[in-house]
Amino acid sequence: MARRTLYRLLGPIDDIEDLEQTVLCRLLESLGRFRGDADLGSFVRGICVHVARDHLRRKKVRSVVQPVADVERLSSTREGERHADVTMGQRQSGMRLRECLETLPPNQRIALILRLVEGYAVDEIARLMKCARSTTRLRLYHGRKALVRALERRIGVREVATLRELA
Repeated sequence: MARRTLYRLLGPIDDIEDLEQTVLCRLLESLGRFRGDADLGSFVRGICVHVARDHLRRKKVRSVVQPVADVERLSSTREGERHADVTMGQRQSGMRLRECLETLPPNQRIALILRLVEGYAVDEIARLMKCARSTTRLRLYHGRKALVRALERRIGVREVATLRELA
């Protein structure tokens, strides 16, 4: 669970194992403070959020987006060609989105990923990030605005028209 959470928050980075080890060490250190009134998984995810934020702040790391490899040739049929086009388009869209997310400040980036990718409610994000609900709402608001602006610069205004509802 820790690796998946860290990967979603930070993307493909080389030292994910080191960060996972850091999460484990912090979990062992803070297990005495775990009261048991919440789910242990939520407790671990909270630690992952803090480790990811510390990592981004400390090193000002921006994960390197892997170049898109050529799409495997599924078959010579039209169905295979359509699938290959869709797969390539999804990969390119995912890369653009990841690049735009990397331009956001760590707190906004983590809050947005927890909300849009992981599907957490605002109250849960506030608890995981150990901040007020109003602070979380502001981070999400400014993060969405900045993400839409970055996507508009990256892929053009017409293609982003549907993303306006994010902001």
